[in-house]
Amino acid sequence: MIKITNKENCCGCSSCYNICPKHAISMQTDYEGFLYPIVDEDKCIKCGLCVSACPILDKTEIKDEIREAYVYQDEDDEVLKTSTSGGFIDCLFHYALNLEGFASGVIYDENFKTKHIITNDNQALVNLRGSKYSQSDLGNTFSRIKPLLQKNSLVAFCGTPCQVAGLKKFLKKDYDNLITIDIVCRSIPSPLLWQKYLNWQKEKHKAKITYINCRSKTYGYHNGSLVIHFSNGKMYSGSNRIDPYMKCFHSNVCSRPSCYQCKFKTRSRCSDFTVFDSWHPEKVSLKHIQDNNKGYSNVAVHTKKGLLIIHRLMQISPTSFIHAEYDKLFEYTGKMDIESIKEPSNRIKFYKDLDTLGFSKTYKKYVKISFMDHLIERIKPFYFKSKLCIAKVKSRRWHI
Repeated sequence: MIKITNKENCCGCSSCYNICPKHAISMQTDYEGFLYPIVDEDKCIKCGLCVSACPILDKTEIKDEIREAYVYQDEDDEVLKTSTSGGFIDCLFHYALNLEGFASGVIYDENFKTKHIITNDNQALVNLRGSKYSQSDLGNTFSRIKPLLQKNSLVAFCGTPCQVAGLKKFLKKDYDNLITIDIVCRSIPSPLLWQKYLNWQKEKHKAKITYINCRSKTYGYHNGSLVIHFSNGKMYSGSNRIDPYMKCFHSNVCSRPSCYQCKFKTRSRCSDFTVFDSWHPEKVSLKHIQDNNKGYSNVAVHTKKGLLIIHRLMQISPTSFIHAEYDKLFEYTGKMDIESIKEPSNRIKFYKDLDTLGFSKTYKKYVKISFMDHLIERIKPFYFKSKLCIAKVKSRRWHI
């Protein structure tokens, strides 16, 4: 029977919840808003399946079959515009659906809570694009994926490294028709904090939220902003420099306890692909390219299956892929792939204040947004437009 006595030992992947034959486990939110398994001991038959399905308590040794690397940028402007980086995950999802398979990734529900879904609808893939900075609720996703695999349907699953590891532990075997993609994850911020932030935004703008993009490319890939649209026509845009939610996230004060001692910070992954931002594509690719500020994906391939898929995709869209140096691919992540974030000493106090003071007073107490930060944010649109103008002039001169 699984008992979480130390919250550092639970990543909330829901593998134990999905595997329990007696449905004795429920996933319940704690004081900080994170999901943890709770066992109904009256239903529990002490079979031990929950412990063996835990990717932290029963960790499997990982050995890379392949160490290949690519830089990817989708040819479709709309896909590129609505993707966080270069759109590689969207490419894999389309690959699965074109073979009459399924895609499983994260969407916002009607209340802008994050959750995993499984879909075979190409039109639904647009909702799977883009980063969502809150832990997704997996629910019974693993239990629904297994019968699809057993019926030989192709399934592409994308999640954080711990979620992919949880799925693999739940399945107990490798499936040739399962494609797994993990993202280089900094940490997981609290869903409770996210909801309190959204409520604060709704009160501030006196309207319901109709749209959210956590990494909008309005001012280019390298100047991403959190964008929110409201039912009264108003719009909010704030970069990591001034947005209070993102400032809390980057201060490390609101992350899940397991993230401070992450067991999945390694370059050896159990997934077929690891995907993350390519901040310097010109430095990691083996072919000379110029960063166009539209976003590139770094893609690390770990399995023979993954490499076979890459080769098939390259035949369909050869100009989207550029070979890269594997070791260099990880040089510009700030060691985010191998090092856990540090836990601030005031983290526990932060959540107590969040409960008693509310979002606005709490963020002002714990994160600082200076006058200079606001000034730079105001200048950014003019700076971006001026760069576009200069680029157009250069382009005209070149053609002349």
